[in-house]
Amino acid sequence: RFHIPSLSWFRYTEIVYSTARMKGDDNYDMEGLVHAKQQTQKLSGQVQRLFLRVLFAVLGIVAVVTAGEAFGVTNVTPYLRLDKVPDSEYSSLKEKRVEVPQDKFSGEEIPLQEKSIKELQIENYKKGTALLVNVHITHHAGTAICHTMRQFGPSPKFACMGAGGGPWPPEAETGRKGLFSTWSSYEEAASRVQMFRPYFHFLSFEFIWWGNLHQVYFEYDNLVTIIPLRHPIDRFLAGGKCPQWGHVIKSDPNETNQADYWGYANSDCADNYALRILANNSNCHDGADTSLECLESAKNLLRRFTFVLDQDCLGESMVALGNALNLTIPYTAPKKSHRPARDRINNDTLWEFLNHRFRRDIELYEWSKSLSIVKC
Repeated sequence: RFHIPSLSWFRYTEIVYSTARMKGDDNYDMEGLVHAKQQTQKLSGQVQRLFLRVLFAVLGIVAVVTAGEAFGVTNVTPYLRLDKVPDSEYSSLKEKRVEVPQDKFSGEEIPLQEKSIKELQIENYKKGTALLVNVHITHHAGTAICHTMRQFGPSPKFACMGAGGGPWPPEAETGRKGLFSTWSSYEEAASRVQMFRPYFHFLSFEFIWWGNLHQVYFEYDNLVTIIPLRHPIDRFLAGGKCPQWGHVIKSDPNETNQADYWGYANSDCADNYALRILANNSNCHDGADTSLECLESAKNLLRRFTFVLDQDCLGESMVALGNALNLTIPYTAPKKSHRPARDRINNDTLWEFLNHRFRRDIELYEWSKSLSIVKC
């Protein structure tokens, strides 16, 4: 048993008690000495427990500080609840919010008021009150970003998207589809951030299906949003393909799978994939005839994200993101190095067809480079 030395008068009492017992001396108040010994043992136990609590508390503080230094994290508080922020400070943050009407922007220049909102979001993440959310279009680097962000704080267990047997707010939905779309007002976004922030500093919402993201209140002060974008033809060639084609196509185009690739290229699933998710109308998938209005609505949405990343230089983009958020993110080279998409297609007719059918999606990606945190 862990032993804490008794004070001298505790020890003196024990000696007197033992001596009296050996001599059988009746001049000592044996009952009083027995009581004194019992009190001594009780007090000694209390001192022991107090000492151990203080010791474990000190060790806990040392462990937290050491872990923070090991991850290179500065000014990040993963578990700070919004309801623990002083009322005066939270009120001042809420008063700074600026209403940004949906689809109000038409040019590439970001208005000053939107810049101020993004600066406030970044500031709040550094303080530990904002939640970092990645809008993950399938095959747009979601797994790589999740792996990186887990180094800096807790994230959902299943690909940073769902419970997967790990911690998860009991009142939160567990499905991926439509969950983020419900954050449609300041109050709703605040409620959802307060729900998730005590559990996680980062999470992802994957969009396999088409959903209307325009109703999300991206301008909430304590919500930092990121979206990585990828060239549509590179995505077209990514592993997995669309669900019904991923089981059929196992390699790049070659002499044996041309028919499968033409079927995939003409499929509804592959039609302007990212644009269809980001546009304000889920019917924005009409091949080469997809309207200019669909393209412009997707641009308007991208302007509202805190950060836009270009997967073409994801390593450099993640370093820049870390610099903005006070996270020391090292450069990570791509795990796979592919040949240029034109060489992988290796069919002039298919190449021209894809560029024509996906032209609006390609226009959106090329335009998004103007917003990217790093210009590749």
